[in-house]
Amino acid sequence: MDQALQLVASLHNSAGEPVTLRDPFTFAVGNVINVLAFGYAWKIGDPEMLRFKTLFEEF
Repeated sequence: MDQALQLVASLHNSAGEPVTLRDPFTFAVGNVINVLAFGYAWKIGDPEMLRFKTLFEEF
């Protein structure tokens, strides 16, 4: 539930500006998987999560 609240807060903070949904949803889904697998979540914008995302996209 915490991931959903963070996602909504992230979108709400866009203040009506256009926003790309890819990154917020990537963090939310990635964190749900990470919590289930390892028991912890990254903060939105965490450099380590961004590095994993970049490596995965290059793969």
